[in-house]
Amino acid sequence: MTERIPPTSDLGFKKITCEQSNKDVLQGIIGDFFDLWIPLDAPGQRDKSFEKEYLTIAYFELSKDKIETVNQRHWKDFFRTGEAPFNAPDYIKKAAWVIERSNLTKEERDMYDQLQKAKDIYDSVMYTAEIKAEARGKIEGKIEGKKAKALAVAQSLLETGMPIADISRHTGATEEEIRKLAH
Repeated sequence: MTERIPPTSDLGFKKITCEQSNKDVLQGIIGDFFDLWIPLDAPGQRDKSFEKEYLTIAYFELSKDKIETVNQRHWKDFFRTGEAPFNAPDYIKKAAWVIERSNLTKEERDMYDQLQKAKDIYDSVMYTAEIKAEARGKIEGKIEGKKAKALAVAQSLLETGMPIADISRHTGATEEEIRKLAH
């Protein structure tokens, strides 16, 4: 078995903060420790030295006992245990997943990827089925509404004494449906 990568190692810290796909994690660390929101758009626009300075300070802030915010405590717990608390923000949970995924073997990562693909396909199929069912329900509701309106008009026309055949022709209701209304 290979040695696990801890989040506090240089490699672990780089995995969760330096990959473009994890820019939200980087924004979270900087935001939680310095109350700053830094746009991290395209890789060419990122000031790596600026980020590195803030990350270094944030990393050392974690070693102090003076942790003031809930999210700072979540970060400290994450770097101590490698796990994100259940009520941590999504970007801290993502950091935990990046470390966990890094500790999987290639076979385990491949298996996870296959399961994730299957889940994504299942979710897509279910979403499509929900949309179709909703659309079908709306159509059926409109049809039922039109039918109810036609029968209400037929009832009114019956009360005026109009012949059933004429009511059927004007409302679209069948003569049998109209006879049921008469009784």
